Amino acid sequence: MKRFLGVTAIVLLVGLLTVTSVFADLPGSGWWSSLYVQNLATGSVDGTIQMTAHAGGASSDVYGSESYSFDFGQALAYDPGVAANYDVGGAYIGFDSSLPSGFEGSVVISASVPVASVSEIANYQNGSVGTVGGTACARYQGISQAMASTELMMPKVKSNYYNHTTTFYIQAAGADSDVVYTFRMNDGSTYSDTISIEANKMYMLDPVSAGVPTSNCGALPDTS
Repeated sequence: MKRFLGVTAIVLLVGLLTVTSVFADLPGSGWWSSLYVQNLATGSVDGTIQMTAHAGGASSDVYGSESYSFDFGQALAYDPGVAANYDVGGAYIGFDSSLPSGFEGSVVISASVPVASVSEIANYQNGSVGTVGGTACARYQGISQAMASTELMMPKVKSNYYNHTTTFYIQAAGADSDVVYTFRMNDGSTYSDTISIEANKMYMLDPVSAGVPTSNCGALPDTS
């Protein structure tokens, strides 16, 4: 395995296949995640990346990967519905041992060069994962460990408002973290709770976890 020089960390979530009682409940079933990483080094520098997946909840399971080389401008992808083919010249990479069915957690990508990253979470059919008839899909950017903050603010949250609920994914970037999260609802009420997250692991929560009501919420967005 190659040694990393000047390593930076890109924090991503990946492998969200099923939901357990440790986390908030996503609607439906068959959830999975993929990630895509591109080499953006200045001066057309080639680089390497390595993935580490951390299981969520009380599990201490960690899954590593080999060190993958990729040229300037090249993109590599991890997708649970596509077999890894990097060794035969393909763009899909994998872990040393496949993530188990039902895995949910987070991934840290270490790179020797600056990279851009995007992750996708979905439940549509994708090879052997997903749900026949599933249509949900969302994408988000990976976050550099250097850009992580001790305070995050989200502009909108819904708690079963017209059947819509907001789910949040929080990851401890590099060190253990005690997190206080607060929901300030439009009717003037405030709900708060505290959680502890181990280094590099992910916690998933929604308004229900802090006690926000899910029924009799009203129809007016300014007072519900």
